[in-house]
Amino acid sequence: MSCYSWAPALCARVAAQLKAKFALTSMGGVKYLLGIEITLDGVPKTSCLASVLTSKNSSRNLFSRILMGAGHRKLQLSHEQWSKQTDIPYRKLVGQLQYLVSGSRPDIAHAVRHLGKFLSCYTEQHYREVERVLRYLLQTRDYALHLDIVHGDNVDILVFTDSDYANDPDDVKLVSDDITFLDGNVIAYGSRKQGINA
Repeated sequence: MSCYSWAPALCARVAAQLKAKFALTSMGGVKYLLGIEITLDGVPKTSCLASVLTSKNSSRNLFSRILMGAGHRKLQLSHEQWSKQTDIPYRKLVGQLQYLVSGSRPDIAHAVRHLGKFLSCYTEQHYREVERVLRYLLQTRDYALHLDIVHGDNVDILVFTDSDYANDPDDVKLVSDDITFLDGNVIAYGSRKQGINA
C-alpha cells in the first residue's frame, strides 16, 4: 500500500489505524509504483522509457521532434499484407507505449491510440510510425509529469477537451482528447474514439 499526503502526519495516522488491525511493515518512501519511477526531487528519471527504447533493438538512434508524420493519415487496415509481416514486434511496442501513456506521458496519447487501431493488421509502414514515436521519446526523454503540493482551502479543477470531428477515413468516428488538472497538476488524460459516427 502507498499513502500520499501533503501532511506526513495524516499518512502516519492512517498507517497507525491500519497497523492496529493488520500486520504492516514500513518500507520507506516509494521509488517505483507499478513500474513507474517516482522522484521527490523534481528530476525526471527515464527507467520506464529506457526499457521501451532498449527493447526495440534498433541501431538507429535518430531523434525526431515530430510525433506523427504526415503519412499517419494514410495508414490503412490491410489483412493481405499483414500475413507477410508477422515478424515485426509491432504489438509489443504499441503495448509498451500504451503503458507509458497511462503512467507518465500524456503527450503521446493521441499517437499511441491511433497506432493501436492496427494491432491485428499492421505492415512495415505502421512499424515505421511506431519508430517515429520512439525517436520522439528519445528526443523528449526528460519530459515527466510534475506534481506540486498546493496548500489552501480552494480547489481548482480545470478540464481541456478537443475533438477532431470525424477525421478518421476508416470509420468517420470522432476522436476526443482530454486533460484534467487539479490545482495545476495533471491528474487524468486520454485520447478516445467515440462509439458513434459524427
